[in-house]
Amino acid sequence: MWGTDLSRLTKKLAKTEDSHMTYRSAHVKNGALTEMQSEWFSFSFLSREAFAALKLAEEKFLSLSKSQIQLVKLQLLHDHALHTGNLKLAQQLCDELGVLASSVAGVDIEIKVEASLRHARILIAANQFSQAAAVARSLFCMCYKFSLQVENATVLLLFAEIHKRSGNAVLGIPYALASLSFCKSFNLDLLKASATLTLAELWLSLGSSHAKRALDLIHGAFPVLLGHGGLELRARAFITEAKCYLADSNFSVSEEPEMVLEPLRQASEDLELLEAAGEAVSYPCLHPCYSFVVHAPLEALPSEIHVDIDLDIKAGKA
Repeated sequence: MWGTDLSRLTKKLAKTEDSHMTYRSAHVKNGALTEMQSEWFSFSFLSREAFAALKLAEEKFLSLSKSQIQLVKLQLLHDHALHTGNLKLAQQLCDELGVLASSVAGVDIEIKVEASLRHARILIAANQFSQAAAVARSLFCMCYKFSLQVENATVLLLFAEIHKRSGNAVLGIPYALASLSFCKSFNLDLLKASATLTLAELWLSLGSSHAKRALDLIHGAFPVLLGHGGLELRARAFITEAKCYLADSNFSVSEEPEMVLEPLRQASEDLELLEAAGEAVSYPCLHPCYSFVVHAPLEALPSEIHVDIDLDIKAGKA
């Protein structure tokens, strides 16, 4: 029973259920797309609140440039595309993010780093680990060259995630520890908690003898994860906690079933909220080709507004 629930929730976390998507709100007229809906649509739950806050900031702080607002919009939309498993749309948004950066070397480094990080996460989601590692190496060199110490912590954690997902936990642990060191030096509390969770997952994957160590790490990170972490991060923590109990040879599920059931229930609630954000996704107008409400795979869009993505995504390809 416990194994079935855990397997189901883990699959949900790895890739939320694909939405049956339809499109609307744009059509072609004399070769140009015409908006048919207002710029702002309900994005559902946290996404809706995020866009509402962004809209308010845009109106209140007139000094913010359109490119800054555009950057945040693209980040929110990219996060959602990854959560729903729409990797082609995620890559399209990532490309748009990269366009915001200047082509001049040494300019808009933060945007370039952000675009590369998101591209690497797309490759990880597509199980293209060697390509993701190549992007991470290039990114690390960029951060070192321009002394981006804070970003280095994120890149090191990215390496740890790549090794974790590719089944090389032993290689991933040093990167997670290095990331933790950077986080402590620069007081990056949430990133530190995320790195701690990844480290716990890596230790747990090495066998049941490390379950207690992993559990202690998770419990130490819980205050920050639950107080400031996103739904996916929280769900990962709860699922890993349940896995730690199940892997511990000294723990008896029959004697203390709630120790396993409670974190699974919490994870289920967070994942259901995360899935709910994919049931009625609406994309604010970013660019003419985005002025439609996406509830369909990119391939389902009419050829007039379809943008070819130069990304070979094949599940299982390393």
